Amino acid sequence: AMAILDAQSMLFVGLGDGQLISYHLHFDDNDGSVNIMNRKKVSLGSQAISLNTFKSSDGKACIFAASDRPSVVYSSKGKVAYANINLHGPNDVTFSCSFHCELFPDCLALARNDSLMIGTM
Repeated sequence: AMAILDAQSMLFVGLGDGQLISYHLHFDDNDGSVNIMNRKKVSLGSQAISLNTFKSSDGKACIFAASDRPSVVYSSKGKVAYANINLHGPNDVTFSCSFHCELFPDCLALARNDSLMIGTM
């Protein structure tokens, strides 16, 4: 997933073992090249991670990392931050996506094996 967090373009890669790798991207206007810098790796769980970008209720870009320990990746004071999402029952979230309709504006839909949740962050 690609996102702009605090005016910094970033690339996030979720791995099958629960690791999340992030890179800062620098776009060169002169030759159109992209430089990938500042590789960082964090462990968010032990299962595969599926990534989805969304906007929080205050309009900031975020990334939802769906896995056995779901998390939200966001920017705080110029640094990348990770927040665990605590859900009732099993925490496994198999998929997430942005969701918007008249009754549920600017929401996020989270799918688990046995349920669907709609809410805001």
